[in-house]
Amino acid sequence: MTSLAAWRRQINSNRRIVIGAAAVLALICSVLVIGSFGSATADTNPSAGAEVPTDQLQMINAAAASCPVLTPARLAGQVMANSGFKSTAKENGRSGIAGLTDDAWRRWAPRPGADRTGVRDNIEALAHAMCDFAGELRSIRIGGDLWRTSLAAFTVGVPAVTKAGGVPTGAAANYVAEVDSYTNWYAQQRAFGGAGTTSPTPLAVAAARARPVPEAYLQSILAAGSVCPAVTPARVAAQLMAQSGFNPNKLSGVGQEGIAQFREKVWATYNLTPLATPWDAPAAVPVLGRAMCDLVSQESKVEPQADAWTAALSAFEWGVTSVAQAGAPTDANRTFAAQVNSYVAYYSADPRLSAAATVDPTASAPASNPATTTPPKPTVTYAPPAPGTRSAYATIQAESYSGHSAIQVENCSDTGGGQDVGYLGMQDYLEYNKVDFGSTGATKFFVRFASDLPTGMSGLVEVRIDSRSNAPVGSAAVGRTGGWQNWITVPANITKVTGVHTVFLTFFSSSQWEIGNINWITFQH
Repeated sequence: MTSLAAWRRQINSNRRIVIGAAAVLALICSVLVIGSFGSATADTNPSAGAEVPTDQLQMINAAAASCPVLTPARLAGQVMANSGFKSTAKENGRSGIAGLTDDAWRRWAPRPGADRTGVRDNIEALAHAMCDFAGELRSIRIGGDLWRTSLAAFTVGVPAVTKAGGVPTGAAANYVAEVDSYTNWYAQQRAFGGAGTTSPTPLAVAAARARPVPEAYLQSILAAGSVCPAVTPARVAAQLMAQSGFNPNKLSGVGQEGIAQFREKVWATYNLTPLATPWDAPAAVPVLGRAMCDLVSQESKVEPQADAWTAALSAFEWGVTSVAQAGAPTDANRTFAAQVNSYVAYYSADPRLSAAATVDPTASAPASNPATTTPPKPTVTYAPPAPGTRSAYATIQAESYSGHSAIQVENCSDTGGGQDVGYLGMQDYLEYNKVDFGSTGATKFFVRFASDLPTGMSGLVEVRIDSRSNAPVGSAAVGRTGGWQNWITVPANITKVTGVHTVFLTFFSSSQWEIGNINWITFQH
């Protein structure tokens, strides 16, 4: 694509492109102001805390996952400062192991009917309170360390912290210092995986356990890693390893499903293929690529200077709202995001996942140059198409359409030369009449695609049968390939199609930009 054509794409985009403004994620919680604790003496050295009972340690570990600002050591340090792990503790209107007032308990009790004196319920209530404080302080952009200012808000309330622009002096500063001191001590203990143990760190252990990408999932990972530059094949593989160890049948204790461990709501948001499920690994992995690209785009607009990839991992695991409330986790040895990142170097060294690798649905290994990859050849013998029709299993050149809307044909530098179709955007379509899928039917779709979209933008090439108003039978997730003539083959699963039909290609863009060019399409069983 010439520079003039690239310029023309942007200028002509006025015919229908309105660049979507990013939805800024901010959750402003209504937070109850709590009175101050009594004064506590600051200590620059870690204070030895009480040994955490085994059952309470499990409760703390679980509650610390309530939002990214929490860690088990931080929550343990706060519980130690509040009660010394005594469920009967009472002082200055506060009671229980979490040191909550009755008003605070009513605000943050974990569920209706929760036990006011119960250890688990109080620990969960404290975790929820700290997450709410962190969310409010983050939304109003209070400076300083978010955990420390949240501790201060727990003692003197958000208005006092806001007025001071950080941790106020006096009781709040003393309390923060006390919790910090205990937190540092707990972080060193073996029960919390701290520096006091001679065992390898959790991340070192995780990296040593990385396993090669199974060949069965390679093409799906390459497809998922081609949607946007921030989500590379190596990162997709690292996430799958951390999520499930490439186990397509994994069901987590909190309901995450399949190889990518989708939660039901996340799957419903990003899956666009009818009847597909998270248990279908070849379908789920490209959906993961689309989801992560969207989350990276969201996070980069909320916090332009932050590590959008790491924040997107946190958003995928805990939800966008939690990350908007309290940011990405900070305890590098205890976070899902850190575990994923510990695997990336291993998978980056896999030549099958390198930048030169391309999606090729019939090759045992990816081709070395996307621009010279030949079209996929059927691995089985297909019956000839009915008279007057074209075979779904042959290479269908994009420019051989029967009808279209608002597209342009241009010269193509892909293998075989010829022409491609460009300027594909929302509400455009390509129509191909009398496509014969035979009696066996097609379950896979491949599109030869190139794009120079800006970083973070993505789209879909959707396959519809007989009418543009029908729901798609499948869609291929696409994004930046490195140039308007830098071609890759993108696979997708489709609901089985048999017989002779009109095929419509329609297009979705996450940003309203035109998504790119198509050279050809084809289908397979």
